[in-house]
Amino acid sequence: MNTIPTNQIATAVSQYFSASRSQDKVTAMVDCFSETCVVQDPADRAAMYGKEVLRNYFDQVVQQFSALGLTEEYVAINGNQAAVKWVGQGTTFSGKPITFEGIDIFEIDLEGKIQQLTGFWNPEALLASLQAESLDP
Repeated sequence: MNTIPTNQIATAVSQYFSASRSQDKVTAMVDCFSETCVVQDPADRAAMYGKEVLRNYFDQVVQQFSALGLTEEYVAINGNQAAVKWVGQGTTFSGKPITFEGIDIFEIDLEGKIQQLTGFWNPEALLASLQAESLDP
């Protein structure tokens, strides 16, 4: 495997998290990935292949919130990979803030795009928070 400069990997990771906080987050996030990307998010779910499948996934997640963004807290880079501890902050449509967190493992290709992402987080806990919030009067 050819190694790319550490700063190029850091830039790719930073662009992904910045995209998650942007106005047009789904398009901006998908643009961070290679055409042939493989994503397991979370890691125990079936892999998603390619940008269009990923776009549908991001659309589904974003539609659960009136506002949503991810912020990287710690980034460790080795070779063409980065492990990132992140925090997600969202606002429900009724205005309730929700915080969730996880760790993502990124593999960056020679063009500086995300080739592979494996996410470690608990979507069931997030969904439970969203459902509980929708039941509150």
